[in-house]
Amino acid sequence: MLGPDQLPKELVFIRARKKFTVNVAIAAKRVLHFYDEPEDKSPLHYKCHWEVRLGQLIPGNGDCWWTLPGEPSYLPVLAEVKELVVGRAVPIVKEHLTEERLLELWDQNVGGFEYPTLKYKSILLGERGRFEELPAIFERIREICRGGLAQAGAEQHIAQVRQRFCLKVQ
Repeated sequence: MLGPDQLPKELVFIRARKKFTVNVAIAAKRVLHFYDEPEDKSPLHYKCHWEVRLGQLIPGNGDCWWTLPGEPSYLPVLAEVKELVVGRAVPIVKEHLTEERLLELWDQNVGGFEYPTLKYKSILLGERGRFEELPAIFERIREICRGGLAQAGAEQHIAQVRQRFCLKVQ
């Protein structure tokens, strides 16, 4: 293997560059409990129940990746990311820490994909005794998954929610 001193400058620069993005996520403890996930530690971002990239919280922006070409870039990038986390991510997370506010966030369809969001929503609605809202959620889940690879899993989820909360209705 060649050392950095044996490579062209352009290649050393490219190899030294680092790229990253920031995921912002919220997990609901009762959804974690439903899936038998530990509730006492933060789940990985992809196991959370609402997730968005930091760049998507910037109006008119989409996914945002930052590049660190070398040590001199660290402080300006840190300042930019810190400003966005404090100004955009923290407020939206703080505003949606309750189950009710998370349900409202899901209704706005800000971040995340619709099918998993509907699954999580059905669990929280069941946990909160809002059973009258479940048929519409189940119908939308079926609509989204009909004829696709997720259809069997969707039906399994619906059956699991029905079984779990049927006892509470009786």
